[in-house]
Order: sequence, then C-alpha cells, then structure tokens
Amino acid sequence: MFEKNIKDLHEVILNLKVDHTVLRDKVKTELVELQNMMNDSMKIKSIQTKKGHDVIQKMTNEIPTLKAKLENELYDVGAPELLKQQIHSQFENELQCSICSKLLCKATVLNCDHTFCEMCIMKRMQKFKSCPVCKAKFKFTSKCITLDNYIIMNQNITGGAKRSAKDVLPSIPPAVEVKKRRRRR
Repeated sequence: MFEKNIKDLHEVILNLKVDHTVLRDKVKTELVELQNMMNDSMKIKSIQTKKGHDVIQKMTNEIPTLKAKLENELYDVGAPELLKQQIHSQFENELQCSICSKLLCKATVLNCDHTFCEMCIMKRMQKFKSCPVCKAKFKFTSKCITLDNYIIMNQNITGGAKRSAKDVLPSIPPAVEVKKRRRRR
C-alpha cells in the first residue's frame, strides 16, 4: 500500500517536472518573441504618413499585452525574478542613450533615426553639428513620447527606477533649431 502511494507520488512529481519544463520553454519562446518585437520597434524609422503612425501605434499597443501575458506565465512557472531581471536587462540595453550610457530620458530622434536623451543631444548640438553615431548633419529632431511612455511603463512593471523620466530631468528649452550654413561670397 505504501509502495503504491510512493509510486503514485513519484508519478505526480514526474508529471509536475514535465509540466514545469513545458511552461518554462513556452515562457522562453515568448521572451524571444518579446525581444524580437522590441528590436523591430527600435528599427522602425520616423514615418510621417498616417499608415506609419498606425503601424507604430499597433506595435506599441501589442507590447503591453505581450508583457502582461509573459509576466503571468512567469509567475505560473515559479521563477519570475530571473526572467524579470533578464527582460529588464535586455530592455535597458536596447533603450540606452549612446551619449550618457543611461536609459533614454525624454527620447529624441534625429533625422538619421538615432535616438538620444533630449538633454544629451541638446548639449551635443551646441558644440557639434553632427550625429555622434553616424556623423550625419543635424536637420531636425523629433520627440518620441510613445517611447518615453513605454520606458516609464516598463520601469513600473519590472521594478526599475521608481522615478519617471519627467521627474529626473529639469525642463529643457524647446529643441535647438539646426540652421543651414550659407556660403560666403
């Protein structure tokens, strides 16, 4: 009788291990999908047509849904902290300013599609007239409010910095207008 109970318990344990492995693999797959979506969203260029804005909005709307789904499954698997740290680490690597090497704060996109903190790029524009990454001349800048909101939301979800980007930076004057140089005659 005890042997049968032991065998039954052993069988239950094996089934739980299999279920755990299946769930873990499923979560890993969804993590890869989320990372791919984040990479894809970073590659999207500044599109000024309505169709481009719709695509960006759709992807932005899908990210929180996938993130919430992934977090729910992480808690089911029983190892939420490790995967949560991996997501946060990947997030910080992808959305890092190449000037200050910190998480983007008031994200600003240049005409060459490189993204920087607003304060960092404004300081750079006062001294230099080209992008720090590709050396393209400044023509225009654009604030990326959607990206700012995503960063703040992700920090709240993953337990990142408790202060929002708006609290960290003082108000900055309107974007510096890049002027074309005229040739002297």
